[in-house]
Amino acid sequence: MASFEGYVFVTPECNHSTSGALKNAIDFLHREWHNKAAGFVSYGTAGGTRAVEHLRLVMGELQVADVRNQVALSLFTDFEDFSTFRPAPHHTAAVGALLDQVVAWSAALASPRTDVKEVVRRNTEQVQSGGDSALFEELFADGFVDHTPQPGTTPDKDGVRALYRALRSAFPDFSAKIHWQTAEGDVVTTHKTCSGTHLGEFLGIAPTGEHVEFETVDAMRVREGRITEHWGVANQYSVPRQVGVLPAADR
Repeated sequence: MASFEGYVFVTPECNHSTSGALKNAIDFLHREWHNKAAGFVSYGTAGGTRAVEHLRLVMGELQVADVRNQVALSLFTDFEDFSTFRPAPHHTAAVGALLDQVVAWSAALASPRTDVKEVVRRNTEQVQSGGDSALFEELFADGFVDHTPQPGTTPDKDGVRALYRALRSAFPDFSAKIHWQTAEGDVVTTHKTCSGTHLGEFLGIAPTGEHVEFETVDAMRVREGRITEHWGVANQYSVPRQVGVLPAADR
């Protein structure tokens, strides 16, 4: 259910409410509904309208935007002998209006629906660790600003691109392991350990073939599914000690 962006619920009216089966199915999930859109098709002796009113309260708790238009089918006029579905012609237009609203609201909620931690995780695991340059272009906004750029880089998207390439050139097997992530609004803070084999020049140090690790804590702002800002601290200068460049007494 989480893979869908919007839903249309079809419900009877039972004792002035929706059916127990539908309510149970909805309650079985929770987070999967968040920031989606929903519409309703109901049926009953009064068109099922009271069932929909109860469902609207449920949708509010689940952070689902329920659209105004709905389709209300009467057991007296839309079902032949109360069993064979023979809807009145005007319901065709009502269904179209309902679906148009669900689609529009689903698109409008695309940004809140984006999991900001997931965006940063993809950057860590697929771009930094996996070297996916195409995904880098997708995840980073063109107007990206780095508030703590590494020495020798620019505080923009080009600077991060150059940094990632330099790290992969120095450490072809470069990888970053996430220890924890927290999100406050649209800002994601990540603690991770970066590691790799020193096979290229790094910080002016010729390749040593040593395996190195350094910790990083960074914060990234994610808006509309793209990384727009960065702040961070990386302990890259522990690398000279690990590869034996500094005297033993200083390691």
